[in-house]
Amino acid sequence: MSFCCNNPIDIVHMLLLLLFGIIVTQQFQSKAAVLPGPSCPKKCGDVDIVFPFGIGADCAMEGFKLDCNKTKDGRSNVTYWYDMPVMNISLLHGEVRMKNYISYMCSNHSTGSTIDVSTYYLELSDSPFTFSEHLNVFTVVGINTLAYMVGHINVLGCLAQSWPANNRSARDGVCDGAGCCQVALTHNMSYYKVEFAERYNATAYINSTYGAEYCGYAAMMEAAAFHFRTAYLNTRDFWEENDGRVPVILDWVVGNETCDVASKKADSYACRSNNSRCIDSSNGVGYLCNCTDGYSGNPYLIDGCQDIDECVVNVPPPCPGHCTNIPGNYSCPNDKPPSSSGAVVLAVGLSTGVVIVVIAITCTHLLLERKKLANIKQKYFHEHGGMLLLQEISLKQGTGFSVFTEAELSEATHKFDDKNILGRGGHALCTKARSRTAV
Repeated sequence: MSFCCNNPIDIVHMLLLLLFGIIVTQQFQSKAAVLPGPSCPKKCGDVDIVFPFGIGADCAMEGFKLDCNKTKDGRSNVTYWYDMPVMNISLLHGEVRMKNYISYMCSNHSTGSTIDVSTYYLELSDSPFTFSEHLNVFTVVGINTLAYMVGHINVLGCLAQSWPANNRSARDGVCDGAGCCQVALTHNMSYYKVEFAERYNATAYINSTYGAEYCGYAAMMEAAAFHFRTAYLNTRDFWEENDGRVPVILDWVVGNETCDVASKKADSYACRSNNSRCIDSSNGVGYLCNCTDGYSGNPYLIDGCQDIDECVVNVPPPCPGHCTNIPGNYSCPNDKPPSSSGAVVLAVGLSTGVVIVVIAITCTHLLLERKKLANIKQKYFHEHGGMLLLQEISLKQGTGFSVFTEAELSEATHKFDDKNILGRGGHALCTKARSRTAV
Protein backbone atom coordinates (compact mmCIF):
# COMPACT_ATOMS: atom_id res chain seq x y z
CA MET A 1 0.00 0.00 0.00
CA SER A 2 1.31 3.52 -0.89
CA PHE A 3 0.05 7.05 -0.44
CA CYS A 4 1.20 10.61 -1.35
CA CYS A 5 0.47 13.90 0.33
CA ASN A 6 1.67 17.35 -0.62
CA ASN A 7 0.62 19.19 2.52
CA PRO A 8 3.13 18.75 5.43
CA ILE A 9 0.28 19.06 7.98
CA ASP A 10 -1.59 16.21 6.31
CA ILE A 11 1.60 14.13 6.44
CA VAL A 12 1.89 14.72 10.21
CA HIS A 13 -1.77 13.75 10.73
CA MET A 14 -1.29 10.60 8.69
CA LEU A 15 1.80 9.61 10.65
CA LEU A 16 -0.01 10.16 13.95
CA LEU A 17 -2.92 8.02 12.71
CA LEU A 18 -0.52 5.28 11.62
CA LEU A 19 1.24 5.37 15.03
CA PHE A 20 -2.09 5.13 16.82
CA GLY A 21 -3.03 2.10 14.73
CA ILE A 22 0.26 0.39 15.55
CA ILE A 23 -0.25 0.99 19.30
CA VAL A 24 -3.82 -0.39 19.21
CA THR A 25 -2.65 -3.43 17.28
CA GLN A 26 0.11 -4.13 19.79
CA GLN A 27 -2.30 -3.76 22.70
CA PHE A 28 -4.73 -6.18 21.08
CA GLN A 29 -1.96 -8.69 20.44
CA SER A 30 -0.75 -8.43 24.04
CA LYS A 31 -4.22 -9.36 25.28
CA ALA A 32 -4.76 -12.17 22.81
CA ALA A 33 -4.09 -15.69 24.00
CA VAL A 34 -0.68 -17.03 22.96
CA LEU A 35 -0.75 -20.05 20.67
CA PRO A 36 2.34 -22.26 20.14
CA GLY A 37 4.03 -22.39 16.78
CA PRO A 38 5.20 -25.54 14.97
CA SER A 39 8.75 -25.08 16.26
CA CYS A 40 7.74 -25.36 19.94
CA PRO A 41 9.09 -28.59 21.50
CA LYS A 42 6.50 -31.31 22.04
CA LYS A 43 8.58 -33.37 24.44
CA CYS A 44 11.46 -33.03 26.91
CA GLY A 45 12.87 -36.19 28.39
CA ASP A 46 9.95 -38.38 29.44
CA VAL A 47 7.47 -35.49 29.67
CA ASP A 48 4.98 -34.59 26.95
CA ILE A 49 4.83 -30.79 26.67
CA VAL A 50 1.18 -29.85 26.13
CA PHE A 51 -0.14 -26.31 25.78
CA PRO A 52 -0.76 -24.09 27.83
CA PHE A 53 2.66 -25.37 29.01
CA GLY A 54 5.53 -24.76 26.65
CA ILE A 55 9.28 -24.46 26.23
CA GLY A 56 10.74 -21.41 24.53
CA ALA A 57 9.50 -17.97 23.52
CA ASP A 58 5.82 -17.69 22.53
CA CYS A 59 5.28 -21.37 23.27
CA ALA A 60 3.40 -21.12 26.59
CA MET A 61 0.75 -19.08 28.33
CA GLU A 62 1.94 -16.69 31.00
CA GLY A 63 3.05 -18.64 34.08
CA PHE A 64 3.34 -21.97 32.23
CA LYS A 65 6.79 -21.59 30.71
CA LEU A 66 9.08 -24.61 31.24
CA ASP A 67 12.77 -25.28 30.64
CA CYS A 68 14.42 -28.35 29.17
CA ASN A 69 17.82 -28.96 30.78
CA LYS A 70 20.40 -31.69 30.59
CA THR A 71 20.96 -34.09 33.47
CA LYS A 72 24.23 -33.96 35.39
CA ASP A 73 25.75 -36.66 33.24
CA GLY A 74 24.44 -34.99 30.07
CA ARG A 75 22.82 -38.18 28.79
CA SER A 76 19.18 -37.12 28.95
CA ASN A 77 16.88 -34.14 29.31
CA VAL A 78 14.77 -33.08 32.28
CA THR A 79 11.79 -30.72 32.24
CA TYR A 80 11.87 -27.96 34.87
CA TRP A 81 9.48 -25.35 36.18
CA TYR A 82 12.00 -22.98 37.71
CA ASP A 83 14.08 -25.37 39.88
CA MET A 84 11.43 -28.08 40.24
CA PRO A 85 11.65 -31.14 37.94
CA VAL A 86 8.37 -31.85 36.15
CA MET A 87 7.24 -35.48 36.05
CA ASN A 88 3.97 -35.29 34.06
CA ILE A 89 1.12 -32.94 33.08
CA SER A 90 -2.62 -33.66 33.09
CA LEU A 91 -4.83 -31.46 30.90
CA LEU A 92 -8.02 -33.25 31.89
CA HIS A 93 -7.67 -32.77 35.64
CA GLY A 94 -5.62 -29.57 35.63
CA GLU A 95 -2.71 -31.12 37.52
CA VAL A 96 1.06 -31.20 37.19
CA ARG A 97 3.33 -33.60 39.08
CA MET A 98 6.67 -32.16 40.18
CA LYS A 99 9.48 -33.02 42.60
CA ASN A 100 9.65 -31.09 45.85
CA TYR A 101 12.60 -30.76 48.24
CA ILE A 102 12.80 -32.79 51.46
CA SER A 103 13.68 -30.75 54.57
CA TYR A 104 15.80 -32.49 57.20
CA MET A 105 17.31 -32.13 60.69
CA CYS A 106 20.16 -34.48 61.65
CA SER A 107 22.06 -35.01 64.91
CA ASN A 108 25.84 -34.52 64.91
CA HIS A 109 27.72 -37.66 65.95
CA SER A 110 30.85 -36.01 67.24
CA THR A 111 29.28 -33.29 69.40
CA GLY A 112 25.89 -34.87 70.12
CA SER A 113 24.13 -31.66 69.06
CA THR A 114 21.56 -30.96 66.38
CA ILE A 115 23.34 -28.65 64.00
CA ASP A 116 22.66 -30.06 60.53
CA VAL A 117 19.33 -28.49 59.54
CA SER A 118 18.10 -27.75 56.03
CA THR A 119 14.58 -26.40 55.40
CA TYR A 120 12.81 -25.32 52.24
CA TYR A 121 9.85 -23.23 51.22
CA LEU A 122 7.75 -22.91 48.08
CA GLU A 123 5.88 -19.79 46.99
CA LEU A 124 3.15 -20.15 44.35
CA SER A 125 1.19 -16.96 44.98
CA ASP A 126 2.11 -15.27 41.69
CA SER A 127 1.59 -18.36 39.56
CA PRO A 128 -1.34 -20.37 38.12
CA PHE A 129 -0.58 -23.15 40.65
CA THR A 130 -1.81 -24.19 44.10
CA PHE A 131 -1.07 -27.27 46.19
CA SER A 132 -3.56 -30.07 45.63
CA GLU A 133 -5.53 -30.27 48.85
CA HIS A 134 -6.73 -33.85 48.38
CA LEU A 135 -3.68 -35.49 46.76
CA ASN A 136 -0.91 -34.13 49.03
CA VAL A 137 -0.10 -34.44 52.74
CA PHE A 138 2.52 -32.88 55.00
CA THR A 139 4.67 -35.84 56.06
CA VAL A 140 7.08 -36.01 59.01
CA VAL A 141 9.50 -38.91 59.63
CA GLY A 142 11.74 -39.31 62.66
CA ILE A 143 12.43 -41.03 65.94
CA ASN A 144 11.70 -37.78 67.81
CA THR A 145 10.81 -35.06 65.31
CA LEU A 146 8.35 -32.18 65.54
CA ALA A 147 7.98 -30.36 62.24
CA TYR A 148 5.42 -27.94 60.92
CA MET A 149 4.72 -25.92 57.80
CA VAL A 150 3.87 -22.25 57.88
CA GLY A 151 1.42 -20.98 55.28
CA HIS A 152 0.00 -17.54 54.64
CA ILE A 153 -2.74 -17.98 57.26
CA ASN A 154 -2.25 -21.50 58.68
CA VAL A 155 0.34 -23.48 60.61
CA LEU A 156 0.13 -27.27 60.27
CA GLY A 157 2.40 -29.88 61.80
CA CYS A 158 2.76 -33.08 63.79
CA LEU A 159 5.13 -34.99 66.10
CA ALA A 160 6.68 -38.30 65.03
CA GLN A 161 8.16 -40.41 67.84
CA SER A 162 9.24 -44.00 68.21
CA TRP A 163 9.91 -44.88 71.86
CA PRO A 164 9.74 -48.63 72.55
CA ALA A 165 9.67 -47.93 76.30
CA ASN A 166 6.41 -46.01 75.81
CA ASN A 167 4.86 -48.62 73.48
CA ARG A 168 5.34 -46.38 70.44
CA SER A 169 7.11 -48.82 68.16
CA ALA A 170 7.13 -47.97 64.46
CA ARG A 171 5.85 -50.48 61.90
CA ASP A 172 6.47 -50.75 58.19
CA GLY A 173 3.61 -49.34 56.13
CA VAL A 174 1.97 -47.59 59.10
CA CYS A 175 2.10 -43.81 59.55
CA ASP A 176 0.11 -43.16 62.73
CA GLY A 177 2.54 -41.08 64.78
CA ALA A 178 4.98 -43.85 65.72
CA GLY A 179 8.03 -42.90 63.66
CA CYS A 180 5.87 -41.18 61.05
CA CYS A 181 2.93 -38.76 61.01
CA GLN A 182 0.93 -36.92 58.36
CA VAL A 183 -1.30 -33.83 58.26
CA ALA A 184 -3.95 -32.96 55.67
CA LEU A 185 -3.68 -29.66 53.79
CA THR A 186 -6.08 -26.76 53.94
CA HIS A 187 -7.99 -25.29 51.00
CA ASN A 188 -6.31 -23.18 48.31
CA MET A 189 -2.76 -23.28 49.70
CA SER A 190 -0.16 -21.45 47.61
CA TYR A 191 2.74 -21.13 50.07
CA TYR A 192 4.49 -23.21 52.69
CA LYS A 193 7.73 -23.16 54.64
CA VAL A 194 9.07 -26.05 56.73
CA GLU A 195 10.29 -25.51 60.30
CA PHE A 196 11.64 -27.93 62.94
CA ALA A 197 11.31 -27.66 66.70
CA GLU A 198 14.96 -28.42 67.49
CA ARG A 199 14.38 -29.49 71.08
CA TYR A 200 12.71 -32.56 69.61
CA ASN A 201 15.76 -34.39 68.26
CA ALA A 202 17.60 -37.69 68.34
CA THR A 203 20.72 -36.71 70.32
CA ALA A 204 19.76 -39.09 73.15
CA TYR A 205 20.10 -42.01 70.72
CA ILE A 206 23.53 -41.20 69.32
CA ASN A 207 25.56 -42.98 71.99
CA SER A 208 23.09 -45.84 72.45
CA THR A 209 23.34 -47.20 68.89
CA TYR A 210 26.79 -47.06 67.31
CA GLY A 211 26.87 -46.09 63.66
CA ALA A 212 23.19 -45.17 63.39
CA GLU A 213 22.15 -42.11 61.37
CA TYR A 214 19.31 -40.33 63.16
CA CYS A 215 17.61 -37.67 61.04
CA GLY A 216 14.16 -36.15 61.02
CA TYR A 217 12.50 -35.40 57.67
CA ALA A 218 9.55 -33.28 56.57
CA ALA A 219 8.02 -32.53 53.17
CA MET A 220 4.85 -31.57 51.40
CA MET A 221 4.35 -34.59 49.12
CA GLU A 222 1.95 -36.74 47.15
CA ALA A 223 0.12 -39.03 49.59
CA ALA A 224 0.05 -42.02 47.22
CA ALA A 225 3.83 -41.84 46.65
CA PHE A 226 4.79 -42.49 50.28
CA HIS A 227 5.24 -45.86 51.99
CA PHE A 228 6.83 -45.74 55.43
CA ARG A 229 9.72 -48.05 56.36
CA THR A 230 11.22 -48.33 59.82
CA ALA A 231 14.67 -48.19 58.23
CA TYR A 232 14.03 -44.47 57.65
CA LEU A 233 14.45 -43.86 61.41
CA ASN A 234 18.11 -44.80 61.82
CA THR A 235 19.47 -44.48 58.27
CA ARG A 236 19.42 -41.93 55.47
CA ASP A 237 17.39 -44.26 53.24
CA PHE A 238 14.43 -41.88 52.90
CA TRP A 239 16.68 -39.14 51.56
CA GLU A 240 18.81 -41.39 49.38
CA GLU A 241 15.90 -43.36 47.86
CA ASN A 242 14.34 -40.11 46.66
CA ASP A 243 17.57 -38.22 45.96
CA GLY A 244 16.38 -35.45 48.26
CA ARG A 245 13.08 -34.83 46.41
CA VAL A 246 9.60 -36.32 46.59
CA PRO A 247 6.59 -36.00 44.23
CA VAL A 248 4.06 -33.24 44.87
CA ILE A 249 0.84 -32.51 42.94
CA LEU A 250 0.02 -28.94 41.94
CA ASP A 251 -3.41 -27.87 40.66
CA TRP A 252 -3.42 -25.26 37.91
CA VAL A 253 -5.93 -23.02 36.17
CA VAL A 254 -5.89 -20.57 33.29
CA GLY A 255 -6.93 -16.96 33.68
CA ASN A 256 -8.23 -15.31 36.81
CA GLU A 257 -11.90 -15.15 35.88
CA THR A 258 -14.96 -17.38 35.87
CA CYS A 259 -16.10 -19.18 32.72
CA ASP A 260 -19.04 -16.80 32.34
CA VAL A 261 -16.77 -13.75 32.27
CA ALA A 262 -13.89 -15.29 30.30
CA SER A 263 -16.08 -16.73 27.53
CA LYS A 264 -17.25 -13.21 26.62
CA LYS A 265 -13.66 -12.13 25.83
CA ALA A 266 -12.94 -13.86 22.55
CA ASP A 267 -9.39 -12.50 22.26
CA SER A 268 -8.19 -14.02 25.56
CA TYR A 269 -10.57 -16.93 26.10
CA ALA A 270 -8.39 -20.03 26.55
CA CYS A 271 -10.86 -22.71 25.40
CA ARG A 272 -9.99 -22.44 21.69
CA SER A 273 -11.30 -25.69 20.25
CA ASN A 274 -14.85 -25.70 18.86
CA ASN A 275 -15.54 -28.93 20.74
CA SER A 276 -14.40 -27.74 24.15
CA ARG A 277 -16.15 -26.59 27.30
CA CYS A 278 -15.17 -24.38 30.22
CA ILE A 279 -15.07 -25.59 33.84
CA ASP A 280 -14.83 -23.19 36.78
CA SER A 281 -12.02 -23.96 39.20
CA SER A 282 -13.00 -25.51 42.54
CA ASN A 283 -9.78 -24.21 44.11
CA GLY A 284 -9.96 -20.43 43.81
CA VAL A 285 -10.40 -18.20 40.76
CA GLY A 286 -9.70 -19.27 37.21
CA TYR A 287 -10.99 -22.04 34.98
CA LEU A 288 -10.04 -25.14 33.01
CA CYS A 289 -10.93 -26.34 29.53
CA ASN A 290 -11.98 -29.88 28.63
CA CYS A 291 -13.03 -31.51 25.39
CA THR A 292 -16.74 -32.24 25.19
CA ASP A 293 -18.04 -35.82 25.38
CA GLY A 294 -17.03 -37.87 22.36
CA TYR A 295 -13.90 -35.79 21.71
CA SER A 296 -10.33 -35.91 23.01
CA GLY A 297 -7.17 -33.87 22.64
CA ASN A 298 -6.08 -30.38 23.66
CA PRO A 299 -8.98 -27.94 24.18
CA TYR A 300 -6.54 -25.00 24.46
CA LEU A 301 -5.63 -25.27 20.76
CA ILE A 302 -7.72 -24.43 17.71
CA ASP A 303 -9.22 -27.73 16.48
CA GLY A 304 -7.40 -29.39 19.37
CA CYS A 305 -10.37 -31.59 20.33
CA GLN A 306 -10.73 -34.38 17.78
CA ASP A 307 -13.58 -36.85 17.40
CA ILE A 308 -13.16 -40.21 19.13
CA ASP A 309 -13.91 -43.17 16.85
CA GLU A 310 -15.83 -45.29 19.35
CA CYS A 311 -16.11 -48.09 16.79
CA VAL A 312 -12.31 -48.48 16.89
CA VAL A 313 -11.22 -47.54 20.41
CA ASN A 314 -13.89 -49.60 22.22
CA VAL A 315 -13.00 -53.27 22.61
CA PRO A 316 -15.26 -55.02 21.83
CA PRO A 317 -17.00 -52.53 19.49
CA PRO A 318 -20.43 -51.25 20.57
CA CYS A 319 -22.14 -53.09 17.72
CA PRO A 320 -19.70 -55.48 16.01
CA GLY A 321 -19.90 -55.63 12.24
CA HIS A 322 -22.03 -52.57 11.61
CA CYS A 323 -20.83 -49.76 13.93
CA THR A 324 -20.83 -46.33 12.30
CA ASN A 325 -18.82 -43.45 13.77
CA ILE A 326 -20.48 -40.04 13.84
CA PRO A 327 -19.11 -36.74 15.25
CA GLY A 328 -19.00 -37.04 19.02
CA ASN A 329 -20.77 -40.40 19.07
CA TYR A 330 -21.55 -43.59 17.13
CA SER A 331 -24.61 -45.37 15.75
CA CYS A 332 -25.69 -48.93 15.08
CA PRO A 333 -28.00 -48.54 12.02
CA ASN A 334 -28.69 -52.27 11.64
CA ASP A 335 -29.72 -52.79 15.22
CA LYS A 336 -33.25 -54.10 15.55
CA PRO A 337 -35.52 -52.94 18.33
CA PRO A 338 -35.57 -55.27 21.28
CA SER A 339 -37.76 -58.30 20.51
CA SER A 340 -40.95 -58.85 22.52
CA SER A 341 -40.51 -62.64 22.33
CA GLY A 342 -38.47 -62.57 25.47
CA ALA A 343 -41.29 -60.87 27.35
CA VAL A 344 -43.80 -63.37 25.94
CA VAL A 345 -41.65 -66.29 27.01
CA LEU A 346 -41.29 -64.78 30.43
CA ALA A 347 -45.06 -64.24 30.75
CA VAL A 348 -45.84 -67.78 29.58
CA GLY A 349 -43.27 -69.18 31.96
CA LEU A 350 -44.72 -67.29 34.89
CA SER A 351 -48.29 -68.33 33.99
CA THR A 352 -47.30 -71.98 33.69
CA GLY A 353 -45.53 -71.81 36.99
CA VAL A 354 -48.61 -70.34 38.67
CA VAL A 355 -50.87 -73.07 37.20
CA ILE A 356 -48.50 -75.79 38.36
CA VAL A 357 -48.41 -74.35 41.85
CA VAL A 358 -52.26 -74.15 41.98
CA ILE A 359 -52.61 -77.75 40.79
CA ALA A 360 -50.07 -78.95 43.31
CA ILE A 361 -51.86 -77.14 46.15
CA THR A 362 -55.26 -78.53 45.01
CA CYS A 363 -53.98 -82.10 44.78
CA THR A 364 -52.33 -81.82 48.15
CA HIS A 365 -55.59 -80.52 49.65
CA LEU A 366 -57.64 -83.40 48.12
CA LEU A 367 -55.20 -85.99 49.37
CA LEU A 368 -55.33 -84.54 52.86
CA GLU A 369 -59.16 -84.47 52.79
CA ARG A 370 -59.31 -88.07 51.58
CA LYS A 371 -56.96 -89.15 54.32
CA LYS A 372 -59.02 -87.19 56.84
CA LEU A 373 -62.23 -88.93 55.63
CA ALA A 374 -60.59 -92.33 55.86
CA ASN A 375 -59.53 -91.57 59.42
CA ILE A 376 -63.12 -90.56 60.31
CA LYS A 377 -64.52 -93.78 58.82
CA GLN A 378 -61.96 -95.80 60.72
CA LYS A 379 -62.93 -94.00 63.92
CA TYR A 380 -66.66 -94.64 63.41
CA PHE A 381 -65.95 -98.28 62.56
CA HIS A 382 -64.25 -98.81 65.92
CA GLU A 383 -66.86 -96.79 67.86
CA HIS A 384 -69.86 -98.73 66.45
CA GLY A 385 -68.75 -102.30 66.94
CA GLY A 386 -66.77 -102.79 63.84
CA MET A 387 -64.15 -104.89 65.56
CA LEU A 388 -66.83 -107.08 67.16
CA LEU A 389 -68.42 -107.60 63.77
CA LEU A 390 -65.10 -108.66 62.31
CA GLN A 391 -64.63 -111.18 65.15
CA GLU A 392 -68.10 -112.67 64.59
CA ILE A 393 -67.50 -112.94 60.88
CA SER A 394 -64.19 -114.64 61.55
CA LEU A 395 -65.71 -117.15 63.99
CA LYS A 396 -68.70 -118.02 61.86
CA GLN A 397 -66.86 -117.71 58.58
CA GLY A 398 -69.57 -115.54 57.12
CA THR A 399 -72.43 -118.08 57.51
CA GLY A 400 -74.51 -115.91 59.80
CA PHE A 401 -73.79 -112.54 58.30
CA SER A 402 -74.02 -110.69 55.08
CA VAL A 403 -71.83 -107.62 54.56
CA PHE A 404 -73.12 -104.93 52.22
CA THR A 405 -71.18 -102.08 50.63
CA GLU A 406 -72.30 -98.50 50.91
CA ALA A 407 -73.43 -98.54 47.30
CA GLU A 408 -75.56 -101.65 47.88
CA LEU A 409 -77.16 -100.18 50.98
CA SER A 410 -77.93 -96.95 49.12
CA GLU A 411 -79.67 -98.92 46.38
CA ALA A 412 -81.53 -101.13 48.83
CA THR A 413 -82.90 -98.18 50.83
CA HIS A 414 -83.66 -95.99 47.86
CA LYS A 415 -80.83 -93.69 48.81
CA PHE A 416 -81.58 -93.91 52.51
CA ASP A 417 -85.15 -92.69 52.12
CA ASP A 418 -86.78 -91.75 55.46
CA LYS A 419 -89.89 -93.80 54.53
CA ASN A 420 -87.83 -96.95 55.13
CA ILE A 421 -86.89 -96.04 58.72
CA LEU A 422 -88.30 -98.57 61.19
CA GLY A 423 -86.94 -97.12 64.42
CA ARG A 424 -84.16 -95.17 66.13
CA GLY A 425 -81.85 -96.28 68.92
CA GLY A 426 -79.33 -94.57 71.14
CA HIS A 427 -76.42 -95.28 68.80
CA ALA A 428 -78.01 -96.05 65.41
CA LEU A 429 -81.21 -96.25 63.43
CA CYS A 430 -83.00 -99.24 61.91
CA THR A 431 -84.19 -99.02 58.34
CA LYS A 432 -85.93 -101.32 55.95
CA ALA A 433 -83.98 -102.39 52.89
CA ARG A 434 -84.66 -104.58 49.93
CA SER A 435 -81.83 -106.40 48.28
CA ARG A 436 -81.61 -108.57 45.28
CA THR A 437 -80.31 -111.43 47.40
CA ALA A 438 -81.85 -110.73 50.84
CA VAL A 439 -83.95 -108.37 52.89
